[in-house]
Amino acid sequence: MFALPVNSGFFDTPEVGKLRTAGRMEAVVTYLAIMSLIRGRRTYFVRCDSALYYDLEEMTRRYPAEIESDMDKLVECGFFDKEMYVKKGILTSRRLQNGYRRRKDAEPIDENYLIVTDADRRRAAREAKKAAFVALIEKKLMESMAVKGQAVLHGADSDAPADGLPNASAYCPTQRE
Repeated sequence: MFALPVNSGFFDTPEVGKLRTAGRMEAVVTYLAIMSLIRGRRTYFVRCDSALYYDLEEMTRRYPAEIESDMDKLVECGFFDKEMYVKKGILTSRRLQNGYRRRKDAEPIDENYLIVTDADRRRAAREAKKAAFVALIEKKLMESMAVKGQAVLHGADSDAPADGLPNASAYCPTQRE
């Protein structure tokens, strides 16, 4: 048996409120059917293909055009991730993916279907900037050390002999005469 994400507060959620405002409460039936398919298959998404339309027609007794309109509205209202729907042709959500990850028998989520939020993108950009800054500092430090090392090796030290090594007498007064 599987649980659907519906509780006593379901009709008070912002997503359902958007459907109510749009006069599209029939889309809730399509949502419940989609979630039944996803949960029944023990996965985190469903592909929007002819098999899905067939299953949803059977479950909801609605026409394909109505189902497609419902799916568009469900995505618009935030029930499913818009980017995954538009670019990958699947219905999934952060909530579904997080729930799936918590399962003991869960396989890793396919990178192609992993939802990346704006916050995730900002975090990755900050980390990339930080890594680039650290790399730049390390490069400058290495260049600085190399320049100083070459100055010592090439006689910039006035007491250094021709072999490039410092003259011990310059640093040890007991050896000067």
